[in-house]
Amino acid sequence: MWLTIRLPIISFPSASTKTSSAVSAETGRADYILKDSRGRAMAVVEAKRFSVDPASAKQQALAYAESIDAGFIFLSNGEEIYFWDYKYH
Repeated sequence: MWLTIRLPIISFPSASTKTSSAVSAETGRADYILKDSRGRAMAVVEAKRFSVDPASAKQQALAYAESIDAGFIFLSNGEEIYFWDYKYH
């Protein structure tokens, strides 16, 4: 099940959530990892060019999310944002 959201992307700092960019692992590379205040991975964010369908990165993001035990995946091209709770849907 996909939740599709079309909103402008707004960035804001948070004291309890951290972001790592361009993180590598044995299964590949994620553009961003959202972490909780303890540094545990919460979500993988896969960013694509504006002209690319963000859903095309689904398998790439899934492999990485599984390898770091992140429960959620966001796929975006700056216009469309897909949220995927892959463990339960």
